[in-house]
Amino acid sequence: MKSGSYYLLKGFTSNGALPITNLTAGTSYDFYVEYNSGRKYFTIVAGQDSAFIQTTKVAVNLKSCDGLITTGGNASVYVKGNASGNDLLLGFTSSGTRSVYLLPGSYDFRMDYKFGRNRKSGVQVSGTTKDVDFVATQVTLNASGITYKGVTNPSFFLFNDGSYLLPGTYTFKIEGFTSDITVSGCSTSPKTVMVRLINSSGTGIAGGVVDVWAINNSPAYSNNVAITNSSGNAIVFFPETVNDYVYFRMNYANSKQQLGHFNINTTTTVTFSTHAVTLRLLDSNSSPIQGGTADYFTNRYLAFGTTNASGNVVKELLPGSYYFRMRYNELSEQKGPLTVSSDLTINFTYTGSDIFSVDKQYTKKPAVLADYIGVIPELTTIEKEEIYQPDSKVASFISKLTAYPNPFTSSSTLSYKLNSNQYVQIDMYNTNGMKVQTLVQGNQPQGAHTTNLNALNLPEGMYLIRLFANGGISQIPVVLAK
Repeated sequence: MKSGSYYLLKGFTSNGALPITNLTAGTSYDFYVEYNSGRKYFTIVAGQDSAFIQTTKVAVNLKSCDGLITTGGNASVYVKGNASGNDLLLGFTSSGTRSVYLLPGSYDFRMDYKFGRNRKSGVQVSGTTKDVDFVATQVTLNASGITYKGVTNPSFFLFNDGSYLLPGTYTFKIEGFTSDITVSGCSTSPKTVMVRLINSSGTGIAGGVVDVWAINNSPAYSNNVAITNSSGNAIVFFPETVNDYVYFRMNYANSKQQLGHFNINTTTTVTFSTHAVTLRLLDSNSSPIQGGTADYFTNRYLAFGTTNASGNVVKELLPGSYYFRMRYNELSEQKGPLTVSSDLTINFTYTGSDIFSVDKQYTKKPAVLADYIGVIPELTTIEKEEIYQPDSKVASFISKLTAYPNPFTSSSTLSYKLNSNQYVQIDMYNTNGMKVQTLVQGNQPQGAHTTNLNALNLPEGMYLIRLFANGGISQIPVVLAK
C-alpha cells in the first residue's frame, strides 16, 4: 500500500501464483484479492513473508427431500459477496448441482428455478468444500390443463403435475380460475374441485356463485369463492391443510342449494342441476293466454317472465321451495310453497271473474263473513282488493287494505282508510280457515289507520288478513317467509 491507496496487481500464473517485485524489504504491505464477488484482505512483510490464499469449492445443489433433482430443467445460480452489491451469475446446474470456487467469507446465494426464487443469506464459506442446498417441493394438483406463474415471470406457463418447485407462493390457473398457493416442505398436494352448474338439458350455466365450508377448518361458509364460467364450471382450490369434509353451496337466481358433505381427498367434481319450471296461463277453455306476468319468491319477489303465445314462460331454478305468482288484467294468483325437485309445470287459469284460480269452489262473492270459513285456502291466493257488501245500499266505506312488506319475515304494517266512524275487526287466518290472531277489534274514527302484524310465533306460509266493518269485508293474502 502506498499513500493509503491500493494498486491493481496483475499477472497470476497458471498455478495461481503472483510474483511481486520492487518492494522495500522489511516493510509491511496490505493486499486484498477479489474473486467471484468475494474479497480477502491480508498483510505481508516484504522479503520475509509470502501469502497463501485457500479457496473453497462450493457445490450449490438443487435437491428434493430424496436427493438431487437431475431432471425437469436446470436452475440459475447466483452469488453475492463482500466485493459486490449485485448478484453474480455463476451459471446453471447440471445434474442438480453447480460447483464454484470462492474465497473464504460470507456470501448470499440465490437460485432461480421454474419461475420461483429462493435466497440463502450470510452463508459462511471456509475449508476445502462447502455444500449449499436448495430443497424444492414436489407439487401435485391431480388436474390437467394447469398453468402457473411465479415471481420471476409475469406470464402463465403449462405446469406438469408432480413437478418440483422452490418454496414460495405461485399463482395457478385452471379454466380461467386462479389461486395463489404457498409451496413448502417435501411435498404439497393442494386440492382442486370442479363445481358445475348445469340446466335441465345438461348445458352449463354461467354466473352461479359458489360458497364453500370446510367444516373442520372454518366455523362458517366462505362466500363468493368462485363464479361459474360460460361452460358452467368453477374451480375451487383448497390448501393442503383442508383434509376432511367440505360442503358446497350454489347461489343462482336468488336461490341457494347446499350439497355435502364431500371427502375432499376423493372428490374431484360437484354438480348442481337446475330444473325447468314452466308457468302456464290458460283461460277457462284451456286456451293459452299471452302476456301474463309471472313472478317467483324465495326471500323476495323477482321477475319470472312473461307468458308467450303458447301461454308459457320457463325459468331454470335450483331445487328448493318457492312461491309463484301470475298477474293478468290487474288480477293475480299466487301458489306455493311448491317444491322444485324435478322439471315442473304449474297451471294458472284466468276466468275473467274477480276470483282468479283454477280450483275455486265459489264463482261469486260470498255474502257474509261466515261463508269464508273453510274456503280460505282458495281465497288466499287472491291479491286483488276485495270489498264485499251484502247490502248494496251501503256506501263505500273502506279504502284498499294493504300490507308492507309482503312477503315479510317477522312483521308487516297493515294500512287502511275508513270513510266514517265505525266498528272494525281485523283477523288473520291460516290456509285451513283457522283464525290465528285478532289484530284489531273495536270502534275507530274516520281516517287513515295502520296496525302492526307480528308473526314471530307463527310458522312460515300463506295467511289471509281480513278486515270486517259495517257488514263489508276487505281482504288480502300475506306470505310469511322466515
